[in-house]
Amino acid sequence: MIIHYGQRAGAAVDIFNSNTYGPNASEENFFTRACLVKGNPFEYDVRRFIYAGSKHVKPAWIGYVAVATNKETRVLGRRDVLVAWRGTKTASEWGNNFRVFPLVSGSDLFPGQSEVKMHKGFYSLYTGTIPVSTHDKISARKQAKKAGVIKDKMGQQGYNSDCNKSSINETFLLRL
Repeated sequence: MIIHYGQRAGAAVDIFNSNTYGPNASEENFFTRACLVKGNPFEYDVRRFIYAGSKHVKPAWIGYVAVATNKETRVLGRRDVLVAWRGTKTASEWGNNFRVFPLVSGSDLFPGQSEVKMHKGFYSLYTGTIPVSTHDKISARKQAKKAGVIKDKMGQQGYNSDCNKSSINETFLLRL
């Protein structure tokens, strides 16, 4: 299963188009384009693409939410939900990675936990709104929540530095 989940996160990296800042696939043919259908016993449907941006990061496609098909749910014995975040790819994202200080409070993500401090760059990308985006103007956090699959079993994958966003997202979703 670890390899399976890693392949799903890796697909977010492989499908990213650095010219358009979007995916080289539609939600309907995402896993086919990522070569994860033929010979793969695990079946998922992409429910939503996630876009992110902030004051310092140009808006771009950053991941997806996928849900196990009904057939796969019977095989696994549960409805598996994947939230996959691709790794850092654009120049503005790399610059944002170095915006560590000052650490920011994560108390809006973790109510009652005022001592929680977070990396400013990751936090801004995860919670930032994107007024100039042609895809989605709400935060990546709200987009993941809007996929409507929060109550199901979730598997979070992050590739490279986006493991941080995966951890933040999973902790937030588990508190809902």
